[in-house]
Amino acid sequence: MDARFIQAHKEARWSLYLTLLWLAVWGLSAWLGGSETGITGLPRCQSSRSVNSVRATF
Repeated sequence: MDARFIQAHKEARWSLYLTLLWLAVWGLSAWLGGSETGITGLPRCQSSRSVNSVRATF
């Protein structure tokens, strides 16, 4: 097999794995994320809970 096709298969595999990983992380963050409303009206993620204490002082 030509070396170009071997490299193309490697890149295709990497892109598939990274896409599946991204979808898994995206799904978990949507499932595990909080439902608190942020400044823009969009839900906040759990890691931004420490910002609430800063915002509450204003």
